[in-house]
Amino acid sequence: MIEPLLQQFISYVQQQPNLELYNEAGLQHELALFLRSKLDVIYRVQLERNIGHVAQIPENFRKKEMDIYIENLTNLDEKYCIELKVSHGRSVASRIIKIHEDIYFLEQLKKQKFRECFFMFATPSNKFMETKPGRLKMYDTFSEKGIKIDHLHNSHVSPSYKNSNGEYVYKYDEMYVKHYEANWQPLKSQVTRDFVSLPSVKEEWKCVLVAV
Repeated sequence: MIEPLLQQFISYVQQQPNLELYNEAGLQHELALFLRSKLDVIYRVQLERNIGHVAQIPENFRKKEMDIYIENLTNLDEKYCIELKVSHGRSVASRIIKIHEDIYFLEQLKKQKFRECFFMFATPSNKFMETKPGRLKMYDTFSEKGIKIDHLHNSHVSPSYKNSNGEYVYKYDEMYVKHYEANWQPLKSQVTRDFVSLPSVKEEWKCVLVAV
């Protein structure tokens, strides 16, 4: 039910000249407004909904809030979640880790009997579309074709920090997710700038949509 609406939203963004992509919150609100306009009145769309209000929370849950939560008011067992990430190409490594966390979180929600869960990642940056031979396995997450997600192990990622003894500390022993692949889709071609004094820059936004 939700995936066709998400594909409609991608087409909608492409066709709206006054809709600007700029950060995650902006995309989140635009998507929520679109879903409210398309869904039947029996469905409620909420932002940053606390998971503890709608499901039992195991201790190892990765997040406390869902980016977009949808429920059927006539059947509260019918629940949906959409997680979003937006990046302009800064802190690529930490973004990749967060993407794996979001996917793992959605898998946890599916075990809580959520009907459908989706992850959308959007970016104008070519850094997520470049192959980097010899880098850690985590950098295989993205390529010029799209996204590929598998479980992460400490040997796949950079250490999080050094402790007081000078030992490397990793965030996870191993974070299991299923295998997912999705291709890039054009999302938005727009002209933007960060400051009035800077020249305009043409941005080519792309996105990937993963059904969990």
